[in-house]
Amino acid sequence: MDIDLFLKTVSLYGEPEPEAINYLHNTLKDQILKPNEILLRQGFLNRRLYFLNEGFIRESKDTYMGERTTGFAGQGDFFTDYESFKKHGESGISIHTEAKCVILHLDYLQYEYLINTFPGIKKIFSKLRRVYNERTNRINNSLIDDPLEIQMQTLKKEFPEVFRYSKTKHLISFFRTNYKTYQKALKKI
Repeated sequence: MDIDLFLKTVSLYGEPEPEAINYLHNTLKDQILKPNEILLRQGFLNRRLYFLNEGFIRESKDTYMGERTTGFAGQGDFFTDYESFKKHGESGISIHTEAKCVILHLDYLQYEYLINTFPGIKKIFSKLRRVYNERTNRINNSLIDDPLEIQMQTLKKEFPEVFRYSKTKHLISFFRTNYKTYQKALKKI
């Protein structure tokens, strides 16, 4: 199992303790998934924090209007439905693979041990959460305030591989538009 990218990503936000690195080497589990698999299903118990070593992920939510794409994760990203993870509850989203994915994961008890035992890692994960929340806010603000072409550019800036891996219908769902408008905007960017 290769955790180099995991450690590189974590190290961008602080210096993890050597003991924490040893713990991660011993506890992280890897999983290889094919495209179009469901990693986490909405309504099911969520007990894992994931890290995407390779591939591309899409988040969705079932609504009265059908499935709606709500977010993405790219290589080097941590992801989960954080609220259900922290509260040991049912996930409010589904997580799908858009490409072949290599995923590392920690279960809730391993994560709690990690952040409660190693203060450096706790600070790192706190910074990571803040950075991901800021990215989500930038994307959501663009969805509210900007024309479709700018929304698409904002998403591509945050996730350069989004147009390569995501299906058109998922992107249309994310941007809350229709096929004709989407194609017209795509030609402008």
